[in-house]
Amino acid sequence: MTAFYLTAGFIYGAILASHAGLLAYRLPRGETVIWDRSKCENCGRVLSWWELLPVLGFILARGRCRRCGREIPRRYPLAEALLGLISAWLLAANHFSLAYFRGMIILTLALAAALSDLEKRVIPDQVSIALAVAGVFLWWLGGRWLEPLKGALIALPLTLLAFIYPQGMGGGDAKFMPALAAALGVAAGAKALSFAFIAGGALAMALKLKGRHPDGLPLAPFLFAGAVFALLS
Repeated sequence: MTAFYLTAGFIYGAILASHAGLLAYRLPRGETVIWDRSKCENCGRVLSWWELLPVLGFILARGRCRRCGREIPRRYPLAEALLGLISAWLLAANHFSLAYFRGMIILTLALAAALSDLEKRVIPDQVSIALAVAGVFLWWLGGRWLEPLKGALIALPLTLLAFIYPQGMGGGDAKFMPALAAALGVAAGAKALSFAFIAGGALAMALKLKGRHPDGLPLAPFLFAGAVFALLS
C-alpha cells in the first residue's frame, strides 16, 4: 500500500507542479491560464500532448523544441520532480486527508510564486489572493476558521517592514507572506517564515563573503522552501 501512495503522490505532485509552471509563466505576462494551449516560447509551435507530460515530456523531447531546437528551461522538469517527491512523502504520511490536500494546494501556489520570482522577480497578485482564499476555506472546512487570521498576523510585522523599507523586500513579497502564513496556520507559518529568512540571510552572507554582491535575492523560493520545511517537519 505504501508503494501505491508513493507512486500516486509523485504523479499528482508532478502534475500540480506543471500547473504551477504554467501560472508562473503566463500570469506575469498577462496571459490566460485557462484556454490557450501551451506553445514553444521561441517559435510558437503548439506542443503535443506527450510533450506536456510532467518530467517524461522533457525527457522524450530531449530537452528541446522539436521545431526550432531551443532548449526547454530545466527549472520546469526539476520543479515537477521536486514537487512530485514532496507529494509522495506527504501522501504516504497523511494518505488522502484534508491535511494532504491543503499542503499540496499551498505548495503548488508557493511553487508558482517561486518560479515567477526567479524568472521575472515578481509574485503575481493572483497567486497571493488564491493562496489566501484557499487557506481560509480549507481551515474553515476543518473547523478552525480563526487559524488563518492568526497565521496572517504573525506575518504582519514583516509586511509592514516591506512597505516601510521597500529596498529590502518587494510589494509582491509583502502580499505573499501573510497569504502563505494564513494558509499554513500560525505554527507552520512561523516555521516557514523563520526558515525562509534564516536561509536567505545565510546565502546572502555567504555570497558577500565570497566577494559577490547580489542585487537582492528573490524571496519567494526561500518561502517555498520554508513551506516545505514546515509541512514535512
